[in-house]
Amino acid sequence: MSELKMVDNGQVGSDVVVAIPVCEVLAAYDATMLLNEAEQAQAERFHKKEDSSRYQAAHVVKRLLIGAAVGKNTEDLHFSRAAGGKPVLVNGGRLDFNLSHGGDWVAVALSWSGRIGVDVESEREDDFWREIASVFLAPGEGKNVGFLKLWTAKEAAAKANGAGLAIPLPEIVIDMAGSQTFVAALPAEGLSGEWRQLDAEHVLAVATDAGIPEICICGSASDLRHVLARLQSLPSSSAGVRNGSPVD
Repeated sequence: MSELKMVDNGQVGSDVVVAIPVCEVLAAYDATMLLNEAEQAQAERFHKKEDSSRYQAAHVVKRLLIGAAVGKNTEDLHFSRAAGGKPVLVNGGRLDFNLSHGGDWVAVALSWSGRIGVDVESEREDDFWREIASVFLAPGEGKNVGFLKLWTAKEAAAKANGAGLAIPLPEIVIDMAGSQTFVAALPAEGLSGEWRQLDAEHVLAVATDAGIPEICICGSASDLRHVLARLQSLPSSSAGVRNGSPVD
């Protein structure tokens, strides 16, 4: 049985990041029953099956978590994009969210407290990082923090900011604040963040302009259902996700 790992007091708060392997999501939930027509069409456009699987898993978790958090059925959730391209929930009030998929994992971040961004990436060969170092490193970076951590932190910060690719990655400067924490200095603001090692090959980074949320590393669909149940029990949740029952 897998272990549900959470920070601080072990409780799922209203601000939360959930990471879970792609295979666990798609084995437990029928994506064709949870994704809308536009999402299913986008999934079919990928040339590689693994890319389609990552996309489907991320958007399934997105709908399940947001549905649980706002007390709506997954089919009643509607999304659009802000000016910088960041996805937003229509009539979502203060809720900010973000999602990422990389390698074998997907992650979804929810925040009622401020803006949030999340990134998941898998490790690559050293030659890859050296080839692209000039594209994303600021002067002096890369000496005390590994390339994978820097990349995920910068991506998470850019996504939290909402400007996306409008901010060149070298203009986002990452400083370690602790073994798992960092500060991201952007041209017009500063964000705080944390890293989590998901397994030997994958790293997650979350960045926010508010407090760091609970980070739940789900090893199984059972762990994810625990998180959903906790979200549904919070005051901000009222109805739950009635059509998100997992496939037996």
